Amino acid sequence: MSSGEKRLDDVIKGLSPEEKARLVIEDLFREKPVLSPANGRTMLHEMSPEEGRRYNALVERHETLKRNVRTLSHLAEGAKTQLLMRDRILWFYRALVEVEEAIIFDPDVAGPLLVENKNLKPGRPLTLRVLFADVTLGVWGRKKRLPVGKAPGVRLNERVIEALDGHTGRIRQIAGEMKALHRYLLEESRALELEYIEGFCSMVVSQVSDHDRPLLQDMGETVEQGHHPDSLFPVDDRWALVWEEVEEDAETARRVRADPEDWVAVSYDEQWHDLRGRFLDIMKDEARRIKE
Repeated sequence: MSSGEKRLDDVIKGLSPEEKARLVIEDLFREKPVLSPANGRTMLHEMSPEEGRRYNALVERHETLKRNVRTLSHLAEGAKTQLLMRDRILWFYRALVEVEEAIIFDPDVAGPLLVENKNLKPGRPLTLRVLFADVTLGVWGRKKRLPVGKAPGVRLNERVIEALDGHTGRIRQIAGEMKALHRYLLEESRALELEYIEGFCSMVVSQVSDHDRPLLQDMGETVEQGHHPDSLFPVDDRWALVWEEVEEDAETARRVRADPEDWVAVSYDEQWHDLRGRFLDIMKDEARRIKE
């Protein structure tokens, strides 16, 4: 045995069973593991039965922790899907707003089209009916026509607003579940002194919590400080995800602590409840559709 291996062997012997377990767990992520396969076998062989139980207890808790980290990642993917479905509508809405502004604030366009246009009926604005919305241009009084009115020119129809509200409700529900699960994971990772779990969970959560940043108030502060915001436009408060305002889902917090190895998220429960009794028919219909 070389002097280096002897020193490593002495260090390992001075570690508690929990510290040995953490060393093995974190070695999986190191480019150059601390322990060689031979070191690992020797370390495990030299443990007493009591040390072995303590070692295995931490390893088992880590496995449970990993399963819950995967659940957190799945919830985050669900939230991001809903955010992108919401954004698909909001981007269309924003494009219409920019078209409206480009028309009414360009005198070379607004003048001939909306003010001087004799084909427009007095007292009636020009309304463009497009997919998902109406765009109203040209509001005028008895004496003078104006290209812009007091109310917003772009109005989404009721079905689109219902869809946005639905996506937003779903996003906030999943965010509440994520928040409750994230707190449990932080508590457990700190109890096990596995800092990498805490860092990974924070990265997963930030993919959702930072999606709508900067908010309108954030953008104002950013501009005042001389920085340009990352987002092109803020999401309306009605449909924005403000992570700090989301409440932890109490049922999720209860479930994960009651049975951390085999619990089901509330949102998963609801999805299954909607499919119950129709699952086979829906899946078979989908299989036939793909074959056609």
